[in-house]
Amino acid sequence: MAKKSVAKNYIYDLIYRILQVLTPLITAPYVSRVIGSGGIGDYSFTQAICSYFTLTAVLGSNVYGQREIAFCGEDRTKRSQVFWEIMMIRFATILISGGAYIIRCQFEEGAIQVLLLLQCVDLFGLVFDVTWLIQGVEEFKVMLYRNLFIKFFSIAAVFLLIHSKKDLYLYVFLLSMAVVLGNVTLWPRLRQYISKPEWKNLQFKRHFLPIFSLFLPTVALRLHDSFDKVMLGHIVHSSDENGYYEQSRKIVTMAITIVTSLSNVMLPRMAALFAQNKKEKLKEYLYNSFEVVWVLALPISFGLAAVSDNLVPWFFGEGYDKVAVLLKAFAPICLAMAIMNVIGLQYLVPTERQRKYTLSIVIGTAANILMNAIMIPYFASLGAVVASVLSETVIIAVQLFMIHKEIPLAPMFRTIPWKLAASALMWCVVFFLSKRLTSSIFHTAVLTCAGGAIYLGILLLVRDSSIGKVMDMVKGKLKRKS
Repeated sequence: MAKKSVAKNYIYDLIYRILQVLTPLITAPYVSRVIGSGGIGDYSFTQAICSYFTLTAVLGSNVYGQREIAFCGEDRTKRSQVFWEIMMIRFATILISGGAYIIRCQFEEGAIQVLLLLQCVDLFGLVFDVTWLIQGVEEFKVMLYRNLFIKFFSIAAVFLLIHSKKDLYLYVFLLSMAVVLGNVTLWPRLRQYISKPEWKNLQFKRHFLPIFSLFLPTVALRLHDSFDKVMLGHIVHSSDENGYYEQSRKIVTMAITIVTSLSNVMLPRMAALFAQNKKEKLKEYLYNSFEVVWVLALPISFGLAAVSDNLVPWFFGEGYDKVAVLLKAFAPICLAMAIMNVIGLQYLVPTERQRKYTLSIVIGTAANILMNAIMIPYFASLGAVVASVLSETVIIAVQLFMIHKEIPLAPMFRTIPWKLAASALMWCVVFFLSKRLTSSIFHTAVLTCAGGAIYLGILLLVRDSSIGKVMDMVKGKLKRKS
């Protein structure tokens, strides 16, 4: 296989992940009005429960499989063996987890039980998920092209088939099927990367411990990301509060995808450098990733907070005013998650420091659960948002402490001041303008363009070096070097 460009892979993966988020995001203004905050809240609650079982179904094989495929390099025979070994383990765990999930569904009744059963499609559809192989061989363009049609199809289906609150079940089914169909379309390309399995040579035991070691931080991350929804459902007993939280999370997820997509591209590259013992090159890539984080995540965080009041009313419709408040509180998590992804998924995991990665996530998750328990009874969805942001900060602090003896931290933060100043000034101008413009898609676009122009203009004026590096990435000059 030909050597891949980091810049091109970043663009491909970025577009692919934006499409994944964009599908529900494009339909959100329509669905929020048709289904209502209560229906969206019920879906959010049941989806959080289902996510625990989908997580158990694959253990830690997504990240582990991506890394192990990258370790194989150009050796097709070794790659094929690793793929089929991991695939058979996934098949067994998916069946076991699926059976447990069906039993769990029997403890609910009414609409909640129906929604849970519909999401069996998500769980059993994981059998067809081979994205970890495609990412491991750095063929991000394949995932993009194969999913374009599926995403557009699912968007059209929602607008054509969802017309009232009674269509909630159909809506959930469509979302699940879109993911499964997207995975199925990748299978015809497998023959380019792997050969048929030689069953007698497959060795499964060697994968159990490392997969499980990556399963622990994945569990902690999932708890960290979704346990707040479950706690909201049980403590507040309000589908509306879960709906507000879910809608604000969608916007934040879309925003952070621009930065966190870099981790998916860099993980196999960093794993390959680690396997080749190229420590200095690995460190160079890590510092470059932080450059991208600062130049993108800072303005995204400030900009999201600035446009929230103008965005929410026209985007979600009446009855969602609280989402604007949640977005302001949620905005800092864009920067926090970007930093966590760089340290965790671009350094700790590729360099086989799973224990440190796991410990940081477990500590952050414990902090998240504790803060949720304290804040949700008093502040409902706002308490869940604040708890998420604070616990994400705890994870970053722990990870920085873990790597400070291996990686000098000063170069990571040296270029922040001008970007922080530019972002703050951008926020002031955009927030001032938003108070004088009515809520509309046009005015939100104007505010976004104005904010981007102000931020970019300031960095160009002070000749910030990061702009040049990001432009080089866009032009595709960062090529893989052996």
